Amino acid sequence: MNVLESRLSKMNLETLSMEVIDGAHAGNIYKVEALSENENTREHYIYKEFAEGRDQEVEIHKNIEEIMTSFSRVVNVWDTSPKAMLMCDLGYPVKAVFEALSVAEKKILISDILNVLATIHGMDTTQDELPVHQLNAEWKDWCLDQLGKLCSRKSWASPRWERTIQEAFERLDIPHYQSKCPSVITHGDPHLENVF
Repeated sequence: MNVLESRLSKMNLETLSMEVIDGAHAGNIYKVEALSENENTREHYIYKEFAEGRDQEVEIHKNIEEIMTSFSRVVNVWDTSPKAMLMCDLGYPVKAVFEALSVAEKKILISDILNVLATIHGMDTTQDELPVHQLNAEWKDWCLDQLGKLCSRKSWASPRWERTIQEAFERLDIPHYQSKCPSVITHGDPHLENVF
């Protein structure tokens, strides 16, 4: 029995079908249909198994789990190897139907998405004291690494892009930036394939 089936079995879910969702994912994603042994109902889930070193979503979810309870569709999280999440299948991403919409429908849809993201961002996280937020070089290091790979593989990519990022961090003195501000929930990559 593979890891996914074993994990579902421990949740009293019998795997009926499993389909790999192809794409440029940081790990493996499966569409799963399972039978709930307790309620004798069919349920549809998405199981995300994260690649080594690309599992930050698990830690982020653990940090905001209590705040998200009212609207979260996450069913279970495993922080043991392989780290993974099981969530309700929300259907299809907005991108799948977006191009077929009229301009007016697109404007309404984008407005609705932005309103939801703004509501989540503005949620009260009940903090007694404002934490000190300090920026680090993690994004810069990742970006420079990715740009280096891009430049080595594509002739149209320019090494100047790496220098631009490096110079911006130095000019803004990012490693010493600190600010007291509330913690908020923000989606770091809200493109239409991540909106359902």
